[in-house]
Amino acid sequence: MTEFEEDLKKKLDSEQVPMYITQSGCSMTRKTYIETDWIFDTYKNWRSDEHVQKLVELGGSYVLANENLMDENKKLAEEISNLKSQLQQQALPVVPEDVDKAIKYLKSHNNSTLSDLDDILTNKGYKWLNDFQFKDRRFGFGGLNNKLFILSHLAITGYEVEKPQLFYLKNKLTGKYLRSYTGLSMDDTTLRYEDVENKKACGFGGGTTFTQEEIDSMQTGSYEQIEVEK
Repeated sequence: MTEFEEDLKKKLDSEQVPMYITQSGCSMTRKTYIETDWIFDTYKNWRSDEHVQKLVELGGSYVLANENLMDENKKLAEEISNLKSQLQQQALPVVPEDVDKAIKYLKSHNNSTLSDLDDILTNKGYKWLNDFQFKDRRFGFGGLNNKLFILSHLAITGYEVEKPQLFYLKNKLTGKYLRSYTGLSMDDTTLRYEDVENKKACGFGGGTTFTQEEIDSMQTGSYEQIEVEK
């Protein structure tokens, strides 16, 4: 006898099942008719003890597996957090302005070659790429493709743009400041210089601040270098 049959028999013996009296001829007969609705209502959630035990064991397995998964997720989250912290502590490479412009050009122009960047990269930019290539063995020691790979790599991993120290050039005799500017005509791109009263005066295509590289290329013996505050 199954557990279900045993349970139903117990209910019958204890008269938990609805009882009906029927008439056959002149005699009254007490019979038990089990209604379908009563069966459904009584046994819709019925489970054998063995089945319940299996559910408990299975539930315990799920709980244990879930706890293990939560532990693994916690460890993974900690590893990701540590990795982010390490990456934040690593200083980003500082690139010259022309390298920054080259990277931005590559972002907006797919399938570009290094020759496409000739008008952007200066000797300083190429030298920086060579030095960076030499320091990081991942990029090899030469080749145009390597330089393109470096630029693409920096576009993804991030970098900082070099901000060179700027100087005002103050005339030691007159106290005025040197200003550079180009001709007002579009055809006149010759760089010109003059002394102005205001050190923040701007000219067409120029101004009163100069980098050390620009100063080294000029004869500024009669001018005093004054650092521009960053």
